[in-house]
Amino acid sequence: MSRDLEEYIIQIKHYIIEAVKEMLEQELPILTTEKFALFQTTGNRLIYEADYFAKRKFLTVFGVAAQWMKQDGMEYIGTVSKMAVLQKLEEVLYSICEEVCWALPAHVDTSDTDWHKTIDLFAAETAQSLSDIVDVMKTDLSSQCVCLVRENVQYRVLEPFFETECGTYGWEVCDNNWNAVCNGNIGSAYLHSLTENEEVNGQYLQRIGNNLLRYIDGFAKDGTCMEGLGYYFYGMTYWVNFACELYQKTNGAVDLLNGTWGDFESGKEDKRSQIAGWWSKCFFSSGRTVSFSDGDSRDKYRMGLACALAEHYSTVQLPNSKRSMLLEEDHCYRYLPFKMDLFNTMRYREVLKQNKNAIVYGTFIGNEEKNDHGRVTILQDAQWCIMEDKLHNIGFACKGGHNDEPHNHNDVGSFLYLIGSDMFLVDLGAGEYTKSYFGEGRYDVLCNRSLGHNIPLIEGREQLTGAVYECERFEAEEKGNELVITMNITKAYAVECLKSFVRKMKFNKEKGTLIIEDIFECEEEVKITENLVTQFLPEVADNSIILFGKKVCHIQLLSEKKEKQNMPRVVPVEHSNHQGEKEKVYLLQWDRVIRKQHKECFKIEIV
Repeated sequence: MSRDLEEYIIQIKHYIIEAVKEMLEQELPILTTEKFALFQTTGNRLIYEADYFAKRKFLTVFGVAAQWMKQDGMEYIGTVSKMAVLQKLEEVLYSICEEVCWALPAHVDTSDTDWHKTIDLFAAETAQSLSDIVDVMKTDLSSQCVCLVRENVQYRVLEPFFETECGTYGWEVCDNNWNAVCNGNIGSAYLHSLTENEEVNGQYLQRIGNNLLRYIDGFAKDGTCMEGLGYYFYGMTYWVNFACELYQKTNGAVDLLNGTWGDFESGKEDKRSQIAGWWSKCFFSSGRTVSFSDGDSRDKYRMGLACALAEHYSTVQLPNSKRSMLLEEDHCYRYLPFKMDLFNTMRYREVLKQNKNAIVYGTFIGNEEKNDHGRVTILQDAQWCIMEDKLHNIGFACKGGHNDEPHNHNDVGSFLYLIGSDMFLVDLGAGEYTKSYFGEGRYDVLCNRSLGHNIPLIEGREQLTGAVYECERFEAEEKGNELVITMNITKAYAVECLKSFVRKMKFNKEKGTLIIEDIFECEEEVKITENLVTQFLPEVADNSIILFGKKVCHIQLLSEKKEKQNMPRVVPVEHSNHQGEKEKVYLLQWDRVIRKQHKECFKIEIV
């Protein structure tokens, strides 16, 4: 594994060298008020954000390059001199300090007189990035630049935050990624703002620490992040970084990662190690990932975060570095995760050299053993089950839950299915973030509504939004050669005459087949529309559906009668993905009628 880390470090350093050479003479993007106003006038947030994040790329590349050169005593990075790197870095720092607002338009209420001091995810990230850079590089940058940066961080973020009461900002007391990103960044920015002999303010640290406990509360007891895999990496990066910096600043007196602080001191269940190891369970050997909620089926992990976690928790399993994210794959070009990718990975490489048994690595991702035929992960608290059968090259995941989860989708009882890297039955994950995506129009968006998931419609009705629309019972167990999952999802639908809807999923490890049984019981005659979602052009023949990718997926409707009205139909729809790109999606639907006072079971077999 240390060799894998070595290759990764070489790759990161090569990227920095090439990026510095390429960007040195480029002009910085200009953030205009016209583009800022687009979100309010049209709902579009991508146009302004493209320029905003393009400028943050300059900050990340030159900020990390300068620190790498300082640490290794380098006068040149490739053909670019240290002086040139520092000059460009100062240009970027000055430019960011001139921005009217560090927050994104989607998070700003311009009717507020102090809207230019809005603290959102990105204002907090900017404060941390600038504070971190000038703290490390203060003897190399001009005193004027250092003073200007520190004044802006104080004025825009630290003072507005610490001069208010706890709870003034809603993200302080929430339990999702906003909490960790904002609190973690503000805490880090504060620590980097301290002078050499200045003592930390205990009240400030207590406020940040208590807030971050609420973030930990947002995880299921089994460590699952209900927001989705990408949001796990996002929030945990800033939580872990602040925890590490605080540990160092207090000489180990305050240990958020393992210490008995806050609620954990009073005996509350400690799930930090489960949280630390959860993310690797969401990766399949092909590199595809579980994409529930606002996730991504092609997500990648942050190597720097993974290495930091691996230093502290034995539950962490490091996948092959090919599964890790590079800076160009982060459209926000975030500074701190990239800095951690370089410096934390170099640190952990040295840890492994000193103690080769520091971490027992998992073998199910990219480092398979001959006898490793697969795995079954049951996350009972989250009501998730993730399965991989390497004998047949099949991956599968399903969920129960409820319809008021963080970054919620109306998807109780849904699942995804892949053969190799082909995700034939898909969870679309996050769509394009627009004003309506987080507003009243959220469940008009295909990937958020139940129509965009592998679950049926009942009397033409989809699942509704709210915690009461839930999976009442979730059971998953291995019985011999079968994995059997049972979900009672009656309550996910507001259909009065529906007495019971139980979905059973059985995977036969010997045959490599997945059978889905939908068992309905109704007081009145009810029409059921089965609904599957794919991005592969389907071929329908009799009572079967064939999907062609690198592999071939056969979907057989076992209980079908060869009647015209029961034949599967293909409904093409359009999906706007998280990058704002239009994608083709195909809904595979067929109808059934449940007779009054009858209990009927419909089956499909997937192989």
